[in-house]
Amino acid sequence: MPLDECQRKHTYRQYRAWMAWLDKQWNQPDRTDNYLMQIAAEVRRGNLKNPSKLEVKDMRLKFESPQPKAKRDAAQVAARAKSKWFGFLKIKRSNDGQ
Repeated sequence: MPLDECQRKHTYRQYRAWMAWLDKQWNQPDRTDNYLMQIAAEVRRGNLKNPSKLEVKDMRLKFESPQPKAKRDAAQVAARAKSKWFGFLKIKRSNDGQ
Protein backbone atom coordinates (compact mmCIF):
# COMPACT_ATOMS: atom_id res chain seq x y z
CA MET A 1 0.00 0.00 0.00
CA PRO A 2 1.45 3.43 -0.89
CA LEU A 3 2.24 5.77 1.99
CA ASP A 4 -0.36 8.41 1.12
CA GLU A 5 -3.11 5.77 0.95
CA CYS A 6 -2.00 4.33 4.28
CA GLN A 7 -2.16 7.79 5.86
CA ARG A 8 -5.68 8.36 4.54
CA LYS A 9 -7.00 5.02 5.79
CA HIS A 10 -5.49 5.01 9.29
CA THR A 11 -5.69 7.37 12.22
CA TYR A 12 -2.68 8.41 14.24
CA ARG A 13 -3.89 6.24 17.15
CA GLN A 14 -4.06 3.21 14.84
CA TYR A 15 -0.56 3.99 13.57
CA ARG A 16 0.83 4.18 17.15
CA ALA A 17 -0.86 0.88 18.06
CA TRP A 18 0.60 -0.71 14.93
CA MET A 19 4.10 0.55 15.78
CA ALA A 20 3.78 -0.74 19.37
CA TRP A 21 2.73 -4.14 18.06
CA LEU A 22 5.66 -4.21 15.63
CA ASP A 23 8.11 -3.25 18.40
CA LYS A 24 7.00 -6.33 20.34
CA GLN A 25 6.80 -8.68 17.35
CA TRP A 26 10.11 -7.81 15.70
CA ASN A 27 12.11 -8.96 18.72
CA GLN A 28 10.17 -12.20 19.22
CA PRO A 29 11.55 -14.77 16.77
CA ASP A 30 9.03 -17.24 15.43
CA ARG A 31 9.68 -20.73 14.06
CA THR A 32 10.91 -19.50 10.68
CA ASP A 33 13.26 -17.00 12.31
CA ASN A 34 14.74 -19.77 14.47
CA TYR A 35 15.38 -21.95 11.41
CA LEU A 36 17.04 -19.03 9.61
CA MET A 37 19.24 -18.32 12.65
CA GLN A 38 20.35 -21.96 12.70
CA ILE A 39 21.19 -21.87 8.99
CA ALA A 40 23.12 -18.61 9.39
CA ALA A 41 25.04 -20.05 12.35
CA GLU A 42 26.05 -23.16 10.37
CA VAL A 43 27.21 -21.05 7.42
CA ARG A 44 29.18 -18.79 9.76
CA ARG A 45 30.73 -21.78 11.58
CA GLY A 46 32.18 -22.93 8.27
CA ASN A 47 34.35 -19.78 8.17
CA LEU A 48 35.57 -19.74 11.80
CA LYS A 49 38.72 -21.16 13.37
CA ASN A 50 36.82 -22.23 16.49
CA PRO A 51 33.23 -22.95 15.38
CA SER A 52 32.16 -24.27 18.79
CA LYS A 53 32.24 -20.74 20.26
CA LEU A 54 29.45 -19.52 17.98
CA GLU A 55 25.93 -20.03 19.29
CA VAL A 56 22.63 -19.75 17.44
CA LYS A 57 21.54 -16.87 19.67
CA ASP A 58 24.48 -14.85 18.27
CA MET A 59 22.68 -14.79 14.92
CA ARG A 60 19.62 -13.07 16.38
CA LEU A 61 18.97 -9.60 14.97
CA LYS A 62 17.79 -6.89 17.36
CA PHE A 63 15.33 -4.39 15.97
CA GLU A 64 15.08 -0.98 17.55
CA SER A 65 12.76 1.92 17.01
CA PRO A 66 14.39 4.74 15.01
CA GLN A 67 13.11 7.23 17.59
CA PRO A 68 14.71 7.04 21.04
CA LYS A 69 12.17 6.56 23.80
CA ALA A 70 12.02 9.51 26.13
CA LYS A 71 12.61 8.65 29.74
CA ARG A 72 10.10 10.40 31.98
CA ASP A 73 9.50 10.00 35.65
CA ALA A 74 6.07 9.63 37.22
CA ALA A 75 6.01 13.27 38.43
CA GLN A 76 6.46 14.59 34.89
CA VAL A 77 3.76 12.29 33.55
CA ALA A 78 1.34 13.36 36.30
CA ALA A 79 2.10 17.06 35.79
CA ARG A 80 1.53 16.77 32.05
CA ALA A 81 -1.76 14.91 32.56
CA LYS A 82 -2.98 17.51 35.08
CA SER A 83 -2.05 20.30 32.71
CA LYS A 84 -4.02 18.72 29.87
CA TRP A 85 -7.08 18.16 32.05
CA PHE A 86 -6.98 21.66 33.53
CA GLY A 87 -6.76 23.07 30.02
CA PHE A 88 -9.58 20.87 28.76
CA LEU A 89 -11.85 21.77 31.68
CA LYS A 90 -10.74 25.43 31.60
CA ILE A 91 -9.75 25.41 35.25
CA LYS A 92 -7.26 28.04 36.34
CA ARG A 93 -4.52 26.92 38.67
CA SER A 94 -3.81 28.73 41.89
CA ASN A 95 -0.42 30.37 42.43
CA ASP A 96 0.70 27.83 45.04
CA GLY A 97 1.30 25.15 42.35
CA GLN A 98 -1.58 22.83 43.27
